[in-house]
Amino acid sequence: MTRVETIDRNLVIAGFLLAAGCGGGQPAAPVAESAVLDPPPVSSSSVQAAPASSAPPRDLRSRLCQGRPGCSLVSTRKVGGASAESSMVALLSLPPPPEDETDAPPQLTAEGPDDRFGARFGSCQPYEYWLVNGDEPPRLLLEICNDGHGASGVGEDLVSIPGDGTLRYQVNGGSAWRWDRDVAISLAPLQRMTERSSGYWTVGENNETASWDHTTFSGQTQWAAPKCDTKNGPSQEIVERAFTRIPSVAPVASFVDGGWKSSGLGACAATLREDGSARLAAVVMDGVVYVEAEDDVISGRDLLEIWTHPEAPSYSSHCVETDEAVTGLSISPESGKPKARGRTDLTPPVLLEGALDKERRVFRAAFRLPRPDAALTVVYRDNDQGRGYRRVLETSGLDTRDATTLGRVRIVPPSEATCVLVDGKLEAVGAPSDPGQAFIGF
Repeated sequence: MTRVETIDRNLVIAGFLLAAGCGGGQPAAPVAESAVLDPPPVSSSSVQAAPASSAPPRDLRSRLCQGRPGCSLVSTRKVGGASAESSMVALLSLPPPPEDETDAPPQLTAEGPDDRFGARFGSCQPYEYWLVNGDEPPRLLLEICNDGHGASGVGEDLVSIPGDGTLRYQVNGGSAWRWDRDVAISLAPLQRMTERSSGYWTVGENNETASWDHTTFSGQTQWAAPKCDTKNGPSQEIVERAFTRIPSVAPVASFVDGGWKSSGLGACAATLREDGSARLAAVVMDGVVYVEAEDDVISGRDLLEIWTHPEAPSYSSHCVETDEAVTGLSISPESGKPKARGRTDLTPPVLLEGALDKERRVFRAAFRLPRPDAALTVVYRDNDQGRGYRRVLETSGLDTRDATTLGRVRIVPPSEATCVLVDGKLEAVGAPSDPGQAFIGF
């Protein structure tokens, strides 16, 4: 399995994977190698430039270490922002497991709001970040154990706590295929904000950048790879693609059991708008894509289209074929009649039902995908302005003769967010954090 597949699963992966990429995506520069300090605990002077808290309670170490031998309190920093004055983030160090014991010192440097963790080249020094709010139970935020993060052995972790109520975690690693992830969370209240992930091949032009904004439930992906030449090897021509990520979420019973026909796709969907007169939204639940098209004028010439291919395109192939056509289904909102499109040797999506609300000028439809992980693009063609004019809303820049122009879904695990019906619309709700798990995890 390639590293990018791991990233997608976590972002999904979808994953910070994290700030939107742009263009074809450029390889992210690795974080500079850390200097070496003596083993922790680190003296308070090493973090004095940070927004440090007042002296922590004397029992904080015993409270957080919970009797674990070798556990040390490295530092504390104020949360800031809208948090209580006493709220802080504590950094603990733990002894490495016996099989990872080494004479190499933990490579931790602290400067201002930043903690940087360098690789120990195969060994692993565990650290933990805890959120402490008065008498509330402490909350584990993040676990770090940098063993090099991949075959290259040069991966690094960077944690920033600027004192404005947020925390940012950046990590990179890999081998010839490099990767990085960038996650930002709010500490007061505790919730996810943004994430970004990227990857690139160090000996080629292959690269990808993917983003997801938890506050807007939206994200983009840009990727690039060489086109295959006639001998099925990389050519000098670089293929660049971009798409809007369609969320795939856990089913909402009242929605999938027929409620979708009269319920709007609110913030729990990928949404495209143009000129305030047309809107396209889509979400996937249990292998069914629910689509909503809103138009100022719905005519017999308008079309809603679903396009798929069994293989999701990706930058992780050494080169990509651009002559694979796709299969699809189109439907006129006015007539409700579907029509198969594209390749006939592939299984197309299946229209389950369509519902037109003429009063609100909204068309809703549900399509069963040939497979849940199929590459997917949704298109609405607004053709009510006269012959030859067509306004197009699409989740990727589609060419039906080229499967690499399709988009992909972003799997949203229930542990990250769920969707609920609120006042007749689907809305995204962040999942309650599990106190037994690190809030930021892979």
